[in-house]
Amino acid sequence: MSKELNDSFSGRLIIYHLAIYLLFGLFALFVYLSHLTNDDVFAIYFVAFSVISLIIDLIYINKYLIFKDVMINIKSVIQLIALTVGCFVCDVNHLEFFGIIIMYIFIYSEMLSLDNTYDNTILNFKRFLGGIIIFVGVTYTVDHNVDPERFLIGLAISVAVVVISIHTSDLLHTTIYMMNKKYLELESYNENIREENDRLKVYQDRVNHVNNEINLQKINLGKVNNELKALNSDIRALVNIMKEVSSTRDVEECVDILLKNIMNDRKPDICGFYIKPGVFLGNEEIQKILVAREGNNLAPASNIASEKIFTIMIKDMFYMVEKNDYKSVVPISIDGEKAKLIPDLDIDFENLIVVPAFMDNKLYGILLVGDRTAEFFEGGFSFYESAVVNLSSSFENIELYLKMQDMARKDGLSGIYNRAYFNEIFYDISKDAMENNKNLSVAMLDIDKFKSVNDTYGHLAGDAVIKNVAGIMHKYAKEYHGIACRYGGEEFVIILPEKSLEEAYEIVLTMHEEIFNSKVEFEEHIIKVNSSVGISSYPETTSLVHELLSRSDEAMYYGKEHGRGVVIIDGKEEETLQKR
Repeated sequence: MSKELNDSFSGRLIIYHLAIYLLFGLFALFVYLSHLTNDDVFAIYFVAFSVISLIIDLIYINKYLIFKDVMINIKSVIQLIALTVGCFVCDVNHLEFFGIIIMYIFIYSEMLSLDNTYDNTILNFKRFLGGIIIFVGVTYTVDHNVDPERFLIGLAISVAVVVISIHTSDLLHTTIYMMNKKYLELESYNENIREENDRLKVYQDRVNHVNNEINLQKINLGKVNNELKALNSDIRALVNIMKEVSSTRDVEECVDILLKNIMNDRKPDICGFYIKPGVFLGNEEIQKILVAREGNNLAPASNIASEKIFTIMIKDMFYMVEKNDYKSVVPISIDGEKAKLIPDLDIDFENLIVVPAFMDNKLYGILLVGDRTAEFFEGGFSFYESAVVNLSSSFENIELYLKMQDMARKDGLSGIYNRAYFNEIFYDISKDAMENNKNLSVAMLDIDKFKSVNDTYGHLAGDAVIKNVAGIMHKYAKEYHGIACRYGGEEFVIILPEKSLEEAYEIVLTMHEEIFNSKVEFEEHIIKVNSSVGISSYPETTSLVHELLSRSDEAMYYGKEHGRGVVIIDGKEEETLQKR
């Protein structure tokens, strides 16, 4: 039987036993209390029999659910013997005898019915043993407590009890056997169904697993496809940046190209670039900030305020990167998680990074990119790193080009610009001055008695004098945004754009005095240096810019002819000569 059937049968068996034993105990008590018998022993004995039987059944049924065959047989035999003993020890009347007969039938039938062995030998033995015990009890009771003429009636009753019990147990056995057989068939069928279900479940699990794998592959293929599209887009953008920056030799224009491409392709709220001074042949620092405007990247107008703040802070960010020797992307803020690397800018940027820029493994600048959108850098930083690497590669080419160009433009001895570059740059500056009506002043300088320096101290001493004068002129040209050139031999020119005659005169006069006061130490000698200078200015001394050089040259020779060591203004020769 199944566990469910056993549990159900046990529950009903407990209720059945409780009812039978309770009724038999009440029956014995009732007979005694109603004075239907004079035997006190009967009431005590059979009430005790009912209570003890009930307790034993409750204990064993709860413990074992259904009695084991041995236990049920032993218990039933003991109960039949106990009933028979009661017949011997009690003075049983007709009514009490009827109650005992009922209990005989109940216990004997249960002993024969609750047998799962289906062994005929054992079953017949139990029938015989139980029948003998019942026969002894019934015949003894009838023989001693009932009239002798009713002995045959008692015997018939005994036989009837045994026959009824055997017939009932056979019927019950047959029913249980058929039910058990049916149950086993159903259980076998159910087991087959369960096995089939298990196989189907395994197959279903495999199908689900395959489907999950297929779906996962689809997802992965989708991701790979998206990544390839993003990578393709990155490559196109980087190639476009590389192509554009390769077409120019201007550093600031390269920076503009990079920032505009980043704004158009990635659409951040803000991006900027900073280059420290002195990277490209003494350049000044370069910093540019671009922000998304209304109608462009659809970012808030507060970007304009951010632009002003970052214009101030980007230099500090560069020196922060340089101080900490960062080699890769520095995440200032990623999805709102801020790194305390710089002072709090109090700007609502969810995402902000700094990308270091290197040339020859030396930090020269940084790229700044920021946006308020969540997960803006979800795809990583490789695009920005690659863009900076491409820009740095172009800068290396530009630096090489500028160095070669600088070598071609500068005089090898003095280190300032040569005559060829002077002719080139002077044309552009003079054209700008004429077209835009700007002041332009030119001073021609010649070292006095330079030949005697060469003759007295040697040409190396003359070279030292030329370097000294060129260095002073370069200093003043740089200070006043002009250009100093070695025009030839011991002659020099300084161009002073947007300087009036009076301004130029004061500058050149100070420069002339510094040259005069300078001393060139060569070996054990100290060489004094003096010079003659002529100044011409557009439009004050001439209305034709192309005459500036020749007129300043004439003013300079006028000074050399009239005593040397003077600064002469074109058109005011005598007046300035007297100021010597």
